[in-house]
Order: sequence, then structure tokens, then C-alpha cells
Amino acid sequence: MGNDGLLYVCDRNGDRIQVFDKTGAFKRNIPIPILFRAPYTGNGTAGSLALSRDAAQRYMYVGDFSDKLIRVFDRVSGKELSQFGRPGSHQLGGIASPHGIAIDSKGNLYVAESLDGRRVQRFKQVGGGTPTQAP
Repeated sequence: MGNDGLLYVCDRNGDRIQVFDKTGAFKRNIPIPILFRAPYTGNGTAGSLALSRDAAQRYMYVGDFSDKLIRVFDRVSGKELSQFGRPGSHQLGGIASPHGIAIDSKGNLYVAESLDGRRVQRFKQVGGGTPTQAP
């Protein structure tokens, strides 16, 4: 649930974020298009999401199951701003299956991986609000 009173829901196999109001009324879709995946693997893109900790919740971080990275969107416009991570399951910054995302009070982003990853990584916020891999 965002500070704006809207509920943001991952639809992984639909490659989108669905947005609803508190009564459950549909408001809009935010498409999370496939970037690199060749044939359909059944993974879908929008597997997890977290909203930034600033009062306006300007950023929406989406764990992309298909492309195996974290994508950063402007929450209001739905425009993709950046992405980070890379496909891979055992190297620092490599992402296998971003099943859960959380942000702490300092803006650090935690990515919990299932399947091949089986770990949690912390990405430290630096500069303008887009996290990078923490040591």
C-alpha cells in the first residue's frame, strides 16, 4: 500500500503492476515489458516490488523474474528510470530470482532470492536514490 492510498500488486505472468484503490477498484496497469527473454519461460517480469522511503514514494523498485535484475520506475508516471543487477546466481550483484524486496529506514534495498539464488542481498543507496551493490 502506497502513501497515496493505492495498492500496487505484482502480476508476474501478466508482466505488469496492477494498481487498485482501498475498495479494490482497478485504477491502472503499469506495464513491465520483457527486455531480454527470448522464448516465453513462464517466469514473467514483475515478481516483487517495493516503494521508496521518501514521503512521495517517488520510486518503485521491481524485481524482474524474467530478465533477472531490479528495475526502477517513477511510481506516478510508470516510466522506467534505471535498472541494476545482472543475471547470475552466485556472484555479488548477480540476481537469479528476485522473489522479495524490502527497503529499510536508511534506503537500503534488500532482495530475497528463491530457486537458484537462495540468498538475500543488500544494495546500499548512494547519491540520488538509486541503490548500488553494498559491500
